[in-house]
Amino acid sequence: TAGDIIIKPDWIRMSINREIEIEDKPIISADIARFGDDEIVIQYGKGYRLIEQDVTIKRSLMETVGRIITMRKKYNAILLVIDDAALGGGVTDRLREQKEKVLAINGGMQAIHKDRFVNLKSEMWFYAAELFKNGKVSIINDPVLIRQLGAVKYIYRSNGSIMVEPKREVKKRLSRSPDRAEAFIQLLWAARSIRDKAKDFMRRPNYLANSSQYQNGYGWDNTPIGAPVYA
Repeated sequence: TAGDIIIKPDWIRMSINREIEIEDKPIISADIARFGDDEIVIQYGKGYRLIEQDVTIKRSLMETVGRIITMRKKYNAILLVIDDAALGGGVTDRLREQKEKVLAINGGMQAIHKDRFVNLKSEMWFYAAELFKNGKVSIINDPVLIRQLGAVKYIYRSNGSIMVEPKREVKKRLSRSPDRAEAFIQLLWAARSIRDKAKDFMRRPNYLANSSQYQNGYGWDNTPIGAPVYA
């Protein structure tokens, strides 16, 4: 149902080309695929604003590494965020061999707030939803990205924890993998781990609000994130 959607369509529409404060947090995010129908998505953003997106299919992992480094040099990005599951691990390893600064993300890992989320992927999506809801996100006008962001739903487990639905269910509705959306969710998650040198403080978004139960406002208690800081 529409109520199960994590990022509401109205929030997404309002974020298209929105004018927001641009933070000095240049990031490259990549969702990795290889020789299949899934897309290889490389995005550049500053803070919570998506600026450029490079989408290809059926590329070798080493060619993908080269494209990531090319975009990093173009924008002088300070952090590369890589989907480290499956094929992404090879990209991560090669980038680190090249002395690149990499944040490897595996959505199946334990969430920071493990009592509320089944895994890290679920927490990242709800963190992103809070940013969209509060008008802090700006995206490019890409119909594919827009549709993917608004297609992902959540379910409750028997213990009350929240889980993003399996990707196969999203692919059934979209007839494709939500690769562009997943790359952007990673980018938003990584932005909270970078210090804006111009302001010299860590953003601590209030994406947790005074309740132990899920609320429509995507709120829990204002617990410190405990994220690593990338200068």
